[in-house]
Amino acid sequence: MWLSVFVLLVLFYVPALARAAIAWLVGMRVARVMLGFGPKLATWTIGRTRWQLHAIPIATFSQIAGLHATDTPIARGATDAFDGRPRSAQLLVLLAGVIGLFVFATAVCVAGNLAFGIMETDASRVLVDTVLPGSPAAAAGLLGEDEIVAVEGAPIDGMKALAPALDATHGPVRLTIRRERAEQTIIVTPQDVGGERRIGVTLMTGEVVRRVGPWRAIADGALFPARYARYAGAQLGRDLIGKRPTKNDESQIGVMRLVSRAQRGGPRMIVGAAVAIAIQFALWLLVPVPPTDGARVLWWIFRKRTAPLAAAVEAGIVAPTKVRSNAPFIAMVTLVGMIAAMLLFAAGTGLVVAVVFVALLQRRPWGWALTRTFAPYLVGAALYSLMGRYDAGELLRFALFLAIALLARVPSVRLLFGLRCPVCGAVAGEPVLGAQRALQCRACGSSWAVALPTPPSGSSA
Repeated sequence: MWLSVFVLLVLFYVPALARAAIAWLVGMRVARVMLGFGPKLATWTIGRTRWQLHAIPIATFSQIAGLHATDTPIARGATDAFDGRPRSAQLLVLLAGVIGLFVFATAVCVAGNLAFGIMETDASRVLVDTVLPGSPAAAAGLLGEDEIVAVEGAPIDGMKALAPALDATHGPVRLTIRRERAEQTIIVTPQDVGGERRIGVTLMTGEVVRRVGPWRAIADGALFPARYARYAGAQLGRDLIGKRPTKNDESQIGVMRLVSRAQRGGPRMIVGAAVAIAIQFALWLLVPVPPTDGARVLWWIFRKRTAPLAAAVEAGIVAPTKVRSNAPFIAMVTLVGMIAAMLLFAAGTGLVVAVVFVALLQRRPWGWALTRTFAPYLVGAALYSLMGRYDAGELLRFALFLAIALLARVPSVRLLFGLRCPVCGAVAGEPVLGAQRALQCRACGSSWAVALPTPPSGSSA
């Protein structure tokens, strides 16, 4: 359980906190750091940054002046705003999530090497990587991570020794395996494939933990994240261009399986899993699919260069449009409600979607902001999964997320959430995350607060 919480900290907290730290280092004003979302539990101020602790710990947000809407004015030519800093500083802030995850992975790897030793390949050990569905190995109960120790009592020394050992047998075969440090025997009946006896597994070499000196441990820990990133990056590239099917336990979407396997392997395996998760997520953040760092950099490269925003005009409280609803709004809320219903029993995810669904029904601007922000990310994740396994379910999920992402951007939908600027008239309001009702116009810089919609009063008889 605690390791699952740790994974969530890696996925959600490290990138946002790294963005805030790098923004501070390059001289940008960090207006707010939100830890979680939902009901506010505590608020404190450090320097010019307001910190907020919220009840639901899934998600963090660092609000940087000029990059995000803020609830305080951004003066023209402000040197502590995003556009007021050098372009090299802007690029560092945009890539802060990736940088933070690499720094985190390096620190964890060095600490793990010093505490437990380094992991090296042991070519004499034969481990099951994957078990093919419907294969003799699956029927016999063989699992991934099982170590094949012997065939009919004869020890197996390396992956190349397994196939000849199976070919030398007849009928059912007695395999000695090691599972979770305990040996056991299973019976498997190989299939004849082109004159060779096969059980339907893919193999990998084992690893051994070895104590080394401190300098060797530090050097290996500093270099390993880069080596693993090169390997995982090549795998991700082949996945994205469809050169090979995606395997659940090496994709960014299947990190929880990697976590559960690490828990069975002891402290050093947990360290390795933490490093792998951080690097895989860092690489995923480089894919130009909103709201990743790669998408931010792409927007930054091609965006129209404009002068810094003028000082914000406090326009007061503005009521949302009197239009009660429209077809795109109803469609978007319906689709989000369907997802909330389907994920009802998925504790964490179901709760988050249910909260967003209620916020959309109440026409809360932050509910729209979360839908607009995370729907494209879910579209990218669904597309990535669809490339690995094409079926009707994956295609339906991709279409569902894509429809929500497009509907959230329809101008008539944004009008319903009070996003029309009362100064310039553009439907360019952006909710200030962490503030109850504050919005800021991305076109002219004006800020205002939106009133919550009230039900129509009934007519008297």
